[in-house]
Formats: sequence, structure tokens, C-alpha cells
Amino acid sequence: MKFFKGILLIILITGCAMITKGPVQELEFTSNTDSVNVYVNGKDIGYTPTSVKLWKIKKNSASFYLPDGQEHDYQLKTHLNSAILNNGLLVLLNPILGGIGFGVDWFVGSGRSFDERTFRFKNDEIEKIIIINITAKNEEPETYILISGGMGIGFITANNKTKTNYFPDLFIEGFRSYRDRYHLGFGINLQGKRTIDEDDEFTIYQYYLAFKFSPFSRNEKMRLYFALHAGSGWSWGKYMGSSRWGPSLFYGATGIGFEYMKKIYIEILGRHSFMVAALSERMGCSSFSFRIGYRFDLF
Repeated sequence: MKFFKGILLIILITGCAMITKGPVQELEFTSNTDSVNVYVNGKDIGYTPTSVKLWKIKKNSASFYLPDGQEHDYQLKTHLNSAILNNGLLVLLNPILGGIGFGVDWFVGSGRSFDERTFRFKNDEIEKIIIINITAKNEEPETYILISGGMGIGFITANNKTKTNYFPDLFIEGFRSYRDRYHLGFGINLQGKRTIDEDDEFTIYQYYLAFKFSPFSRNEKMRLYFALHAGSGWSWGKYMGSSRWGPSLFYGATGIGFEYMKKIYIEILGRHSFMVAALSERMGCSSFSFRIGYRFDLF
């Protein structure tokens, strides 16, 4: 288990802010009196103390209604958080993947955190100063590693030829689960030898950002989910009579899977890679993979 935790630590350190912080944050509203009514985005969330979870990318506002009838409106603002700097480490590992990480964090707002504020309002009815605090809380998601393996079937286009291959697949993925429906993580995939011609073969190593979404309740024993990968990697092996290596410029995948008791996972994945094999020849590589995995809960 220490080995798995070490792998996950590396994954999360080099992962983007979407993984480490997530696109949703909880705000807690407290005051020195329990008679302040709070509305967020026009919805009544109750009297202090109360809390609400909000998407950072949205424009959010809060309204406070004091006992004497005063109304005070406030725009809930955000600031850049330190987690977005993790993308700098990701850029060192892979510039393409790091660029994707920055783009995702900017788009979903996970590289930002809500501002914390304290307000003081004079209340004529009770003749005292009402203090309202807004505190941003970091959600503590479930964290786990998913190790899976299976068999893939691939179609390689090179030298104006299309070759069909069957190869073993190994996946190691670290995930953080938000609301038990949105699973964000970082994965590594090792594809076995792919044969082009009789003497030419290569192996593909990919690293990618991973997203899983399940529309069903966490209490279901068997749940359907949808998966999405985006990243890049490397390929190496024998090509045109010599040992060569080259970058896999883009890797993308979509799939559908089943989760049983939050432990056993079965997934069918469709993938496509665009490679520069041996730094000289361009290749397109499409594949389908059937895999079975087991989940290791960590924190």
C-alpha cells in the first residue's frame, strides 16, 4: 500500500489544479447572531450559520438580510490559488500535457479560490454591530488509485499501410472524487508491442488527464459512468531497421464503464494517438481496449 500511496503522491504533485483543488468550493457564512438570512445567487440558503457549495467558474453573489430589514449585496470574488503552480511541474514532465492542464484550470476555474471576507454592519433594531464572516472551505474528496489491465485491438496507419494488432494494456490512474460523481485524475498507460511489419515493432507509453462522470447515486451497487482522457506520451522500438523513439503528440480517448461496489471496474475505451515515430515518420493509431480494474482507497 505504501507503493500505491507513493505513486499517487507523484500523480497529485504533478497534476493540475483541477485534480488538487477541484472546480467546486464550499463557502460557510457565520455571524455573531443567528438572525441573518443569506441568499446566494437568488436562492435562500437559510440563516447563519449556513453553507453552500459553488462552482468557481460561475459569477456568484450573496445577499444578507439583517433583522432590521437592511439588505446588503456582495459579489463573491475569487483569486488565483497556489495549486495552479502544479502545472509548472506538469510542463516539465510534458509541455503538451502541462498546456492542457493550464487550459482546463482556466476554463473550469479550479486554479482559483473564493475570497474570504468579514463584514460589519450597524443594526439599529438590536443596537449592536453585526459581524458576518465568509469562510472558504476546501472540500475533502475521496482519493483512490485504480489499477487495471486488459487487451486492446489497434489499427496502425504507416507507410500507406494499415495494420491490425492485438496487445496487452496496463493502466495506473489516481483519482479524486467530488460529490462522488465527478472523478478527476491523472493516468499512465503502457501499451504492449505493436507490430508494423515483420521486423518493425514499438511500444507506446501515454500520460494523460482523466475525467469520469456518473449520473447515478453513489448508493447504487452497480453504476454506469463515462470516461474521457486527454494527454500525450512517447513511443519507442524498432522501426525501419533501427532502434528509434519519438513523441506521441496527442492522445485522446472516450469510453463507458461499470463500477461495482466502488471496487471492481469494467471499461471499454476507444482511443486515438497521433505520433511522430522515430522522430521521422508520422503515424495515426486508433485502438479499442477492454479492461478490468480494482480500486485502492487511500485517504
